[in-house]
Amino acid sequence: MIPRLLGGSIIKSMVSHFTDKFGSTVNEPKIGSILYTGLLADFMEHTGVYIGDGKIIELNNKGHISVVTPSEFVNGGTGINIYVSAQKGYPVGSSLIAERAIKYEKEVSVKNYHLLFDNCHMFTSACIIDELDNANSFLWMVKDLAKDSLGADEWLVWKNYCRFDDDVTVVKKEPDIPTYTQEDLENTRRLFEECNEQCGEFWEELKAVLEKKRKLYDDAPHTWFFYSESKAERWQQRVDELEQIEQVNQRKHDDLLIQLGQLEDKIKEIKHYLER
Repeated sequence: MIPRLLGGSIIKSMVSHFTDKFGSTVNEPKIGSILYTGLLADFMEHTGVYIGDGKIIELNNKGHISVVTPSEFVNGGTGINIYVSAQKGYPVGSSLIAERAIKYEKEVSVKNYHLLFDNCHMFTSACIIDELDNANSFLWMVKDLAKDSLGADEWLVWKNYCRFDDDVTVVKKEPDIPTYTQEDLENTRRLFEECNEQCGEFWEELKAVLEKKRKLYDDAPHTWFFYSESKAERWQQRVDELEQIEQVNQRKHDDLLIQLGQLEDKIKEIKHYLER
């Protein structure tokens, strides 16, 4: 039975990965985006978490939770492309997921790796739900979590990721006096509108999670006519999952609000420059 179940899960991940190959591209993931690349000639996959500045945190096949460059991530997985969690053509992520990945890298560092029962997908899932011991050992399971917590219903190719491999620590010095054009203003306004639209959509997703929690609490164990320990455990597990998803969604929404404020300030800066 177990080989049969594993075979079904592997096939499900392979079919999902095959359809992703025909997606669009993104310039760079968001902080806290979920990433995956090919493993074993695309027979399986390798996942990790983007933490910004061209850095990815992964659990490798030695059991080490470590920070790597995009090319190291790909070579470690023997893949070619890196696929990024996305929604409506834009990468999605959460700083809370990135913070958890960084916490695990610093505080855990090493795990007992197993290809099927303690692997990179379970580590990536832990960064989403904050539960290091979980059963999400296949890519499709990680994708389901990313869809629930980030709204990620697309997986787009990260183009030109190699540009981060030269020196991910290099900080480009900005000119002392920035120069702007009318096109810069229009592009920034467009980004503001897109971000504002995403913010509204993510808020609706957060409200949907809260509604699920409300219905779950309405059906709490003390209201049951027939009570069982196993049913109560499943109820509590679902409560815990929704609370983790709520945290990620809330942080995601907060991140977008911060980004909206930054874009609004940039619009004012550009307008001030153009009106001089």
